[in-house]
This record gives sequence, structure tokens and C-alpha cells, in this order.
Amino acid sequence: MRLKSLIVVALFLSVIACKKKEPQTSCLQITDNISLDKSLENTWVLLGYKNQGEYCVPGSFSEISVTFDESNSFKANLPCNQLYGEYEAYETNINNIDFSKTTITEMACQEELRNTWETIVLTGLSGESSYSINGKLLSIYSEEGIELIFLCE
Repeated sequence: MRLKSLIVVALFLSVIACKKKEPQTSCLQITDNISLDKSLENTWVLLGYKNQGEYCVPGSFSEISVTFDESNSFKANLPCNQLYGEYEAYETNINNIDFSKTTITEMACQEELRNTWETIVLTGLSGESSYSINGKLLSIYSEEGIELIFLCE
């Protein structure tokens, strides 16, 4: 289990280290003078999810992403479909996000693995969730205990 954790961490660090695309201005600029803009208004690419301490990565398909815009709309590219809707981010004692007025395309997933990933991501991007932004990482925590982990594109 420890070896598996080390492999996941190494893979994660290599993804960040190999990313050559310049981050958008609202993403973390990695410099000596670190400045954080913790805005959701970005495109975020799914790195994986955690559920009951187990970390899973999307594997052969990495097109899963979510884009939040300044008009409180969002669009998610899922393995087989696209999800559209509205969101409201607000703070109580934690950062909350409420997804509403969602619409999804209705393409069938032919592969079971793609269908599974789509279901997991839909769980995190529906209803009420909480979130945190740590540098270039966004975590969305569903009420079901799933943590979706995204990297700012």
C-alpha cells in the first residue's frame, strides 16, 4: 500500500512538473513571492478522486474537466457527456458550492469504466458540496464522501 501511495505521489508530481503551459492569471504562480487567487473561475482538469482513503486516477482518458465562469455558470466535460448548469459559491465556516439547474447530454457510455467515472464526477458536481483551493489544486467534497481533485489548466 505504501508503494502504491508513493507511485501516485510521483505520478502527481510528474504531471505538475511536466506541465509546460503557462497558468492563467488566476492560478497559482509558482515563484518566490507566492500569490494565491483562490478563484473558481478557471478550467480545472480532473487528476483523480479519493473515496474512503483510496485514491483513483482516470487512467487512459484524461478529458474530464470543469470550467467555472464569472456568470456563475459551469460546464463539465465528462467521459461520455457534457454537463451544464449554474453554481453558487459561498462561505460559512467552510467554502460551499451549490450546483443547480443542471442539464446533461444523453450519450450512452459504451465502456463500463467510462460510465463509472462519469457517475463519480456527477456525484461531486451535483447538489451541495464543499470545496477548497490550494494553489493550483481544487478539491470538491461531495456529501457522499468523495473528493474530486482537479488541477488548474
